Amino acid sequence: MSRAATDAAKPCRAKRPRRRSGRSQSTLEIIEELLGRPVPISVNGEQTQASALQAIMLQLVQKVLAGSTRASRTYLQYQEFAARRSTKTTELQFDDEQDGRAAGIALKERP
Repeated sequence: MSRAATDAAKPCRAKRPRRRSGRSQSTLEIIEELLGRPVPISVNGEQTQASALQAIMLQLVQKVLAGSTRASRTYLQYQEFAARRSTKTTELQFDDEQDGRAAGIALKERP
């Protein structure tokens, strides 16, 4: 008997999909996890760690202060999104000694 004939005589079994252990993450949870991961940044020449979202916001603030209207619109959209999704708020702190050009970002818990 040929191999083709032997293979044709065997019953076909349907493969069951493998189940993942635990609950799978939603897209929003994956994005929040990625934005919350620490990344190295340089603030006023000093190396530090911040969440990816904080680094993005700091970069946007720097571009806003440089006069970018596109960065201003994007920054406002991020603020609105964060206000809807987070228990934390973004607060800008300007350093008056540096002519308002340096900004720090602080996260505070909402009551």
